[in-house]
Amino acid sequence: MAVKRDVQLKLPKAKAGTYPTSVEEFSHFIDKEHDAGLMARRRFEFSWLLNLAYFRGYQNLLFDPASGVFQIIRDGYQPYTTNRIASFIESRHAKLTKNRPAHRVVPNSTDHEDKVAARFADHSLKYLWRKLQMESIYDRTFIQMLIMGTSFIKTVWDPYAGESIKRDKFEATQTNVMEFTEEGPSMEEVWLGEVSSQNLSPFAIIPSNDSIPDLYNQPWIIERTFAPMTYVETLYPHLQGKIKPDKDSVLTEYEKLLRRIAAPQTSVFSHLQTNLEKGSQEILIKTFYLAPNYQYENGLIFVLVNKEPALVMEFPDDYGDNIYPISKFNEKEDSFTFWPQSTIERLIPIQKAFNLLRQKKIKNFSLMAAGKWLVPKGGGLFTDPSDEEGEILEYNPAFPRPEQARLASLPNFVETLNQDLITDFTDVGGQRTTSFAPGPSLTAGVAMQVQAELTDEI
Repeated sequence: MAVKRDVQLKLPKAKAGTYPTSVEEFSHFIDKEHDAGLMARRRFEFSWLLNLAYFRGYQNLLFDPASGVFQIIRDGYQPYTTNRIASFIESRHAKLTKNRPAHRVVPNSTDHEDKVAARFADHSLKYLWRKLQMESIYDRTFIQMLIMGTSFIKTVWDPYAGESIKRDKFEATQTNVMEFTEEGPSMEEVWLGEVSSQNLSPFAIIPSNDSIPDLYNQPWIIERTFAPMTYVETLYPHLQGKIKPDKDSVLTEYEKLLRRIAAPQTSVFSHLQTNLEKGSQEILIKTFYLAPNYQYENGLIFVLVNKEPALVMEFPDDYGDNIYPISKFNEKEDSFTFWPQSTIERLIPIQKAFNLLRQKKIKNFSLMAAGKWLVPKGGGLFTDPSDEEGEILEYNPAFPRPEQARLASLPNFVETLNQDLITDFTDVGGQRTTSFAPGPSLTAGVAMQVQAELTDEI
């Protein structure tokens, strides 16, 4: 919601209670809770970033116990990995998105007016679903949910979206006084606004208590986002000239790694890292949502841009049972914490063992596949073996002739371990397969599609 240039921010009337009753005190309260929430969330961020790294295929990270973060190896060496975690996530994602949600508007009563209103509202909802590209938003949400265990969707009214109109422009210092130029009255573009839905990662949410599993039971939440300075000054004109980018980056160590892990081996990596270390034009926005309570009966939204209060208002809409304009999606329900564990966390040890086994087999191949020669000590070969075709080796006939060593195959338990790890991966990941023998005369495309769904993993 846009704010006028000259504005005096005031808190709504409130009863006596535990929350601050002045803008300045509330700003300090939000800053303190924001910093404390970041520290409390740090132990979960490590798992989110590690899960993402394994999903992206960077499975040779180094953990630094002193700083508590892991680093990307920069020597360019990437050991061989068989990324079974990525295929596991993509398979789960395909199953979740195979059946799209069906949205319908149900009339409140059997009256003719309610039925007609529900029918038109149903068409409007379908149009809005396509216009907002909700399927794409849900795809990103499900991927984040599967990797990090949880994800969020925020739905609000965006005043700078939708169509726009032009109207007369008035002077900022005086009311009802139009601005004029040599060509005539000044015109300004005014956006009509539109519903906005966007995906939020767990890095963007700070709960009041991470031992409360449900979002709607949280007394308050903080949305931590970043935006360019030009956008912030457009949204909050009264902050022009008051906010400046921090000299140091406002990103945490894990947030820096989150951005770098996308392409750590590209040429952009060093440039991006330098920008993150020196700071950028991004501004940290902390949006504080206080649920309706005995002190603030209509709830409270308090926006801090860096350290400057930008917006103070009551909840503009009734968000229903969800309390907040943010919906939470969990891969699995957890009764003990706000941040449920992702399945990837259980699969990483098996992935490590599988990678180690494959690397050992490849190392054995590279050492032994070139061939080994048995030559008597002091036999006096006149030429060393090479890779030339039809090569002639001259040797001293007084000694046994050289011969190529007969290499034994790998023990059976090595192949058995390979299959055992694959079985463990599917069992721990909760995957099961069903076998169904196809009929001898199964040739129709529809029948084959049904056959594939019957034999699909569950």
